Amino acid sequence: MSRMAILLLAGMVCTCCQGSKGDLSASDVERLGVRMSACMGFPASVPLMIRYEMQEHMEISKAWVLAAEACTLKADNCVQVVNCWGYFPDEPCDPVDDEFWCEGGSVRGICDYSADFVYREDCGDKYVDHAVCLELENDWSVCKAGACQVDDAYCQGNVAVNCDDGMLDRVDCSRAGLKCSVADEALWEKYAGCSIDGQLCKGWGNYCVGTKIVKCLEEDWHPEVVDCALLFPGLTCIDSGDGHAECTLPEDLRECENHVEKCNGNTLESCVLGKKFTFNCASFQGATCGTVDPDGEDEMTRCILDSWDVVPGW
Repeated sequence: MSRMAILLLAGMVCTCCQGSKGDLSASDVERLGVRMSACMGFPASVPLMIRYEMQEHMEISKAWVLAAEACTLKADNCVQVVNCWGYFPDEPCDPVDDEFWCEGGSVRGICDYSADFVYREDCGDKYVDHAVCLELENDWSVCKAGACQVDDAYCQGNVAVNCDDGMLDRVDCSRAGLKCSVADEALWEKYAGCSIDGQLCKGWGNYCVGTKIVKCLEEDWHPEVVDCALLFPGLTCIDSGDGHAECTLPEDLRECENHVEKCNGNTLESCVLGKKFTFNCASFQGATCGTVDPDGEDEMTRCILDSWDVVPGW
């Protein structure tokens, strides 16, 4: 996924459960997927990816994601869809100058070199505990908790606090039921983060702790943790050994083969984590279902609008 796509970050939409705040119906998931696929060039399963990555990247505000989703569901055209996620095609910019900047105290602006128009995010809305936009050297800006003086990493109660190059990061591990811990000599720096029971990774690979998948990318480093059971009912962590584990439905409940996407007329059929989803592309602006290969490297089956050029760089 490209740099601008990562700005969104992603995770799993709860398509079957009802009653908890932020749940989406299967119809809403389809409408989101069709719009974001046709207008932004994502796979139609991107609404599912968003909630998954929200657990991996706890600094992203759930309220921000819910607001962007609600805005997308009301959108009548692609300009409105991309506006919901902070992109403004009607505000052209020169990517050679001021590629990253701050507007006031909390709004961060980006002139994407591949899109030639403005992306804007309100740090206080999009991030938890990172409400300040800091302007740095070389036309760069970041959303952080604030400025700091001395590089350090420590746990303040169960909040992971890092000061690095004058920038302050804070993440409350309690939001995900995790425990703050400090990696003293991992990789190249001391770093505070969140993990299960404060345990750092002992090696590379994924493994299961109950319904949670624990993803270790480096030894003696903080893992990424996702509770599969929170994604949709029946989903759990399945460990196949040798460092391989994934969120999926148990074998006897799987409806399809994972990661398969195909067109059935103008309906896109997608299999995500063992569950089948269908997206009626024609339901939005008469879009069609097809396979594209915009960069000559990665084919993607998605909804397509001939009248709209998807956001470059996504």
